[in-house]
Amino acid sequence: MAAGHLLVMTSSTMTLHRLLCSLTLVAASTACGVKSVGDLDDTDGDSGGGSSGSAGSSDGSASASGNTSVATTDEPGTTGSSSAGESSSGDDGSCPPFDGSTCDPQEQFGPEAAAWTFDGGDFQVSDILDVQCNVAEFVDDELTMTVTLECDEEELSQHTVVAPHNPVTPLNLGVGTIVRLTYRSEMPFWRNEWFNLRGQDGRFILGGVQSSTLLPADAADFFAPIGVTLRDDVCDIEPDCDQFCGPIRRDAIGVAVGDGEQVSIYDGNTGVVGTPTTYTFVVGEAYSRVGDSGCKDVPEAWFGIVAYDSSEG
Repeated sequence: MAAGHLLVMTSSTMTLHRLLCSLTLVAASTACGVKSVGDLDDTDGDSGGGSSGSAGSSDGSASASGNTSVATTDEPGTTGSSSAGESSSGDDGSCPPFDGSTCDPQEQFGPEAAAWTFDGGDFQVSDILDVQCNVAEFVDDELTMTVTLECDEEELSQHTVVAPHNPVTPLNLGVGTIVRLTYRSEMPFWRNEWFNLRGQDGRFILGGVQSSTLLPADAADFFAPIGVTLRDDVCDIEPDCDQFCGPIRRDAIGVAVGDGEQVSIYDGNTGVVGTPTTYTFVVGEAYSRVGDSGCKDVPEAWFGIVAYDSSEG
């Protein structure tokens, strides 16, 4: 796969980094590195996506609290005039300088903000786990969290999840805490992965997606009680004519708890939903390809997400 030709980057932005972190996929998150949202989200300087646009600057409004940008609209947040199938190249065939996304809110961080690993990214063609585990060790260094689990399988097995630190309300998983681990992976031509940890009472604690589909095909309730849906109608095509496998469009993730109001969290942004139990969703990547990419064995969409129970206490 000519993955090296799939993106354009500048030294001051991580936008449109698309497939290089995603498609290195057999060990994607370790290759990209794992950083906390708090370390990445510096929107006061010149690093907020290569543009003066920021979360909340469009009609698709967003509110910020600390490092959290919460989009609260169901309307497209587009600011550009490009549309699917149009070329953004100049008359001489050259690409214009990248000057931010066509769609607000702009990306506040790159895919590493939501990058996680399961068992060190060990390669498996497909796997399904749904087991009870004890927390053997929990280390949060305010950059990453490492959860080591001893699980009841045919033989006692150990599994490790490494995820970014939650800057909203850090998790507190005491040694000996009993949790339920669910993990899915599949290998079409790249690696799709999903995981979640739940308490004995079924409450959602921690989960993530690194996949070309938002949810496993047979598990629409993977993040329950949080409903998670794809919003692929909120942005126009990105003005990057140098995408080797065709143009892309940023997407948003619609998140709601029960019958509560849906919050749209755009690619490269963070959102908090729910009350009194609150959940943080960090959307490191959410994009779709527009039209026929002309590339084989390349995902037509990609989602990199990590979600936390951010309730106090």
